[in-house]
Amino acid sequence: MMADDKGQLAGNIVSQAVSFLYKHPRFRTLFCKRFQKPL
Repeated sequence: MMADDKGQLAGNIVSQAVSFLYKHPRFRTLFCKRFQKPL
């Protein structure tokens, strides 16, 4: 397996995970609460 294939596969998995989480409002609100806390 070449390095480019590995990187492409990892990017594909990441994009799938991101789109999956983005379609679920519960995960999105949890994500926003965790990363957009007031300082």
